[in-house]
Amino acid sequence: MSVVILDESTGKLHVFVKGSFERLKAISSARSVPADYDEACADLAREGCYVLAFAHKTLDTADPARVGEFTQDELESGCDMLGLLVFKNMLKSDTAQAIAELKHGSTRTVMITGDTALTGIVIARQCGMIPENTRVLLGECKTPADEIQWVDVDTREPVADIQPHLAELGSDGFSTTELAVGGAAFERLCATGEIDTLLFKIRVFARMKPTHKVECVEHHMKYAVTAMCGDGGNDSLALRAAHVGIALSDAEASIVSPFSASNRSVMS
Repeated sequence: MSVVILDESTGKLHVFVKGSFERLKAISSARSVPADYDEACADLAREGCYVLAFAHKTLDTADPARVGEFTQDELESGCDMLGLLVFKNMLKSDTAQAIAELKHGSTRTVMITGDTALTGIVIARQCGMIPENTRVLLGECKTPADEIQWVDVDTREPVADIQPHLAELGSDGFSTTELAVGGAAFERLCATGEIDTLLFKIRVFARMKPTHKVECVEHHMKYAVTAMCGDGGNDSLALRAAHVGIALSDAEASIVSPFSASNRSVMS
């Protein structure tokens, strides 16, 4: 998201951009990005933080009427990184209990989020969606045309073949490994057909666009009755697509959802 602001005292036009830390790095000048940027952002995500980045540049033109001549990419490219805004994701007090009750009723719970995978994994572990002492392998790729690269999120070691890990069973008879994927990796799995074999191995679907969320819900609907909970406009399409859509909001998501609750809690 970007805005163009006219500084009336100087007559200069300024572009300010906010977005995911990955996206902002891609559009910012290399000289403005710290050497430890990726590592610092990943560490914050591993702490369960929501990380936004900000960037800025001054437009060559001082004529506000010419702003409309630029594409969004032209406006946002070549910015200088300004910094990060970090929000701490705090689990609601009743979330873990709600997830536990769903699991006790043999209901599989997964997370479909627009946030980064590392943050999603932390929250999934905190609420019990991912059991304790479970290995998590994260699959990501830059574009859906690229091969998925798998890595152990705790050891940060690459994993060439995920199948042996998925085959390892604990004393309860369930796999000791869970999967998480980014949006591009999800697209790749859908394109290759692998999503059908890995769907019920994936616990966290991250960096998911609204259309990704719909596809994910529809894949689950092929195999079981599927409910979707969401609280934002980005969830609206998936809420409408699911067998049961529950909006934890009285805003835009509630307009299309069959059910809604003003109390933004899973327990509600």
